[in-house]
Amino acid sequence: MAPGGSFVDLDEPGGTALAYQAVLAEGTVEDLTSVLHRNRLTAGWPEIMLDRRVREMWESRFSELRPASAALVTKDSPAPDRAVSVQRASPGSL
Repeated sequence: MAPGGSFVDLDEPGGTALAYQAVLAEGTVEDLTSVLHRNRLTAGWPEIMLDRRVREMWESRFSELRPASAALVTKDSPAPDRAVSVQRASPGSL
């Protein structure tokens, strides 16, 4: 469900980005774990319109979401301490 109680058609262009935008900015922990799919989130991340504060928070927590130039790891970089782990297992989920 999108902000305002409307539904989002995930088959329409931009539908997944719109749904993820709402969940990332306003969702509960339950929403995040039931709706977000790791591969779709990382693939669509550049197109999801978020407030800068929200985007920075997510990118600071999950390096996979940072722009490629910011996520480069060198031999001197510390090992990542976690990966994006939010994923829904059922087929056809977001």
